[in-house]
Amino acid sequence: MTNEMLTPEDISQFRALFSKYCRGEINANRCEADSCDYCPVNRAYEEIFDSLEDSDEED
Repeated sequence: MTNEMLTPEDISQFRALFSKYCRGEINANRCEADSCDYCPVNRAYEEIFDSLEDSDEED
């Protein structure tokens, strides 16, 4: 089953935006790089991309 909502380019841009946000938070000292396990943004990232990968595997 493919994801009809996001193209591979969309997914790539989405990943880049997450990474950019996290780097910005680390650089602004609002986040520590070693605390990603407890970060709600990182948890959302993992949940989103795990589900996208699962849907790609079902094809």
